[in-house]
Amino acid sequence: MKKLLLSTIIVFILLLNSISAIKSPAVEYCSALGYIYEHRTDSCRLPTGEFVPSFDFVKGIIGQEHSYCTLQGYGIKHIQDSAICSSIFSRDCAVCILHDGSEIEVTNLMELDLSESVCGDNICNIFEENHKICPIDC
Repeated sequence: MKKLLLSTIIVFILLLNSISAIKSPAVEYCSALGYIYEHRTDSCRLPTGEFVPSFDFVKGIIGQEHSYCTLQGYGIKHIQDSAICSSIFSRDCAVCILHDGSEIEVTNLMELDLSESVCGDNICNIFEENHKICPIDC
């Protein structure tokens, strides 16, 4: 019984560490498009000057006309499918509709790197960095 409890605790700690070591899909998406991410309000500034909630933007809920899909000439739609949307750790996301009719989650199509961030890489990873921990990035 003690071995099972210890094993469960170790697995939980490992999972917790792996979850906290990712970059925010919403921040990476906004930045990769060349838009400004506003950390204080967790929003993305679109070319129109409008600030939109960053996670709603990456999920294709809002701002579709400024999405990667639209900019590449693809269709876009918001879906609810936890298997397809798992790359952004959500049950809903945006998929690009390619010219052949196939669909792919937008951050996968962009090949965004959501791996661990390190202090000094000029990226404030909101899951593991802040002004006190890494003032150079945040």
